[in-house]
Amino acid sequence: GGVPLGCHTIRYFAEDGCGNESTIDVPFYVVDAVAPVAVCDDDLNISVGGASVPPSAPTGVVARVSADDIDEGSSDNCGPIRIEVRRMIEQDVQTCAPVAPFFTLWGDFVDFYCCDINQMVRIELRVWDDANGDGIPGNTIVVVDCEGNTSLVTDNSNVCWLDVLVEDKLAPFCTPPLPVTLNCNDLPFDFDASDTDQLEDLFGAASGSDNCPGLTVEDLPPLDNVNDCGVGSIVRRFRVTDAVGNVSTNFCQQVITINNVVEYRIRFPQDAEANCGDPQVDSVEVDEIGCDLLAISDPIDEFFSASGDECYKIRRTYRVINWCEYDGQSDPVIIGRDEDCDGNPGDEAVWVIVRPTGPNRTLAFVDRNGDETTGFEQRSSRTWTSNLGEPSGRRFWA
Repeated sequence: GGVPLGCHTIRYFAEDGCGNESTIDVPFYVVDAVAPVAVCDDDLNISVGGASVPPSAPTGVVARVSADDIDEGSSDNCGPIRIEVRRMIEQDVQTCAPVAPFFTLWGDFVDFYCCDINQMVRIELRVWDDANGDGIPGNTIVVVDCEGNTSLVTDNSNVCWLDVLVEDKLAPFCTPPLPVTLNCNDLPFDFDASDTDQLEDLFGAASGSDNCPGLTVEDLPPLDNVNDCGVGSIVRRFRVTDAVGNVSTNFCQQVITINNVVEYRIRFPQDAEANCGDPQVDSVEVDEIGCDLLAISDPIDEFFSASGDECYKIRRTYRVINWCEYDGQSDPVIIGRDEDCDGNPGDEAVWVIVRPTGPNRTLAFVDRNGDETTGFEQRSSRTWTSNLGEPSGRRFWA
């Protein structure tokens, strides 16, 4: 095998033809003068955001590469090696402002920051052998030669380098606002389901997170599933894009559920008199309090001959439909001219009042003054209200 490092002696023997012999010792010193072989991985790719960054890493570190990651088979002809790594810095790692280029200190790893993304970064790998023979590659010790002289001996080293592109392939994460459920009459009068700014003001904004700053949160066109009565749902969709163009892939949406509220009043007019030449009489009035679409059809007039001093009589039938609750086939609820049962039909206006009592439940009343809380069931007095109950969603009044 090879001769180990250090001081050794070669002894020569000589003999002449007469059998005389002599010997001589020649000291010699073995040193390692051959540097180790440094081999770098030229196909290294660095992507930020992986699991290589420990919690103890400095603020802003998004990737860490060890010397072992760079090494691709470095070796020495005499024994063990030690490897270490450093990188070039050309900009402030926190602010990204340009700085005079410099190398970091040699160490077991190098760190990368958001400012390095899409940049080529120079990395150097240094390989040490154990030329001074103390069993510790990469140091300097005092060595005594064969003649007793001392000197400092430093282990041999070699360096390889590579330029790596730092990439960010980690998608940002999108967090939507919480779902919202509300009644249709809680919305503002000018509500527009396609107005993303108004939706944000009313129902909150989405947020995003990423390993590096510079992300943007975008409102996609909402899905409007609200009918003409203002009832249904709106699906707000969001997308987050980071500084290098990666787009969030997680499901990010907010569902706004808008419940129906049926509440309205209808005033049917009392009997009236008018000049036969130009009759101007009272008509039906409606008050849409909830989310209703009340439609008043053209009145149906029946003409009758005079029975007294009048020229003629008209029996007028009004029809009012709430398209937000009518089932499209039920017969109308008939409101008579003598709902207070006082024997004087048509002597006063009649109100139909519909109030909500719970989810998808209502109660209907007929009333004299438009306030069902006064005079309930006192049909013989001057204030009365009659409970019509819940007429199964017919809501076609005549």
